[in-house]
Amino acid sequence: AIFVRPALFWLPAGLRWLKLGETQFQPDFSVRRLSPARAGLLEGWKGRVARGKSIRQLVADYYNKQLRGHDINPFPSCYLRFPVLTTSNATKKAIIRYSQKAGLGISGMYPTSLSKIKWISEHDAGRYPGAEMMAELLVTLPTHQFVSPRDREAVCALVMTLCKRTIEGMRNTAVGQARSLSQHTPLEAPRLPEY
Repeated sequence: AIFVRPALFWLPAGLRWLKLGETQFQPDFSVRRLSPARAGLLEGWKGRVARGKSIRQLVADYYNKQLRGHDINPFPSCYLRFPVLTTSNATKKAIIRYSQKAGLGISGMYPTSLSKIKWISEHDAGRYPGAEMMAELLVTLPTHQFVSPRDREAVCALVMTLCKRTIEGMRNTAVGQARSLSQHTPLEAPRLPEY
């Protein structure tokens, strides 16, 4: 459990063979009864789940308060991870890259929509633009009990900084394009039909 701490997560995350953060669809798996040793590990699980849930709610509330109103779209709820829609796929990738370097535990969750998983696409070749957009923009923030106040601040600062840069870049591009159009093309008001 020590490597779950954001400051140390870089170590297991660097071991590619662990495949941490990957979502793999494997339809063939066995179902069997827990061994007595594994069942014994569950002793007191209800209390641990309740404590974990209350900590996750506090962390989620912090993220929601910090990120709301910064042109970022957090989802107000308590999940195992806190979902945020970024401003672009490039921003999502940058957030994940910087998070990995800093050991912050931000995840891209899904590399693609479920409809693009080979086994599923063989049965349903439909397109789902909303799901594809979510896969392109969604990052999730850690909410577990090892996320310290300092980690929370660093996570929010990273997300806000990179999303703000993207938004400012988009605004500057739009303003530049508008100026270019106004200099080269006379803008006419649309003609309205007369009644």
